[in-house]
Amino acid sequence: MTYDLELLAELSKEVGFKQVELLGDSVEIEITTDAKLVFQNFDSDDCLIGFKGTPWHIHDDITFEMSQGRFIIMPYIDLITEIKRGVVLICELRNKGDLKDRYLVHKDYVDEFKYMEPGDELRIIQCS
Repeated sequence: MTYDLELLAELSKEVGFKQVELLGDSVEIEITTDAKLVFQNFDSDDCLIGFKGTPWHIHDDITFEMSQGRFIIMPYIDLITEIKRGVVLICELRNKGDLKDRYLVHKDYVDEFKYMEPGDELRIIQCS
């Protein structure tokens, strides 16, 4: 699978994201002043979505999971509108104030608390 980067850039601008950069094999979308979501194609088979400067990433479409086996699969193209609508949220994992990770969560499928360690805090950002 590869992402349609031109479509992602166009859609991002249409829904109101101000900073959108199409960079050949990737598109960077400024979701908040310090959080850029990147969609990147590597070759004809590999692609990823992640926040610039953080380790979190996924390949292809995104699966949001919850306990008891509940999950939904969201096509990558829907992420942009769902972030803007406030259905998909940004979750920042911090430890003693330092950013450890930044990733996407679905407001109805949040299962992040079980992974927390002493000193961790979660910051949830809604972009609607």
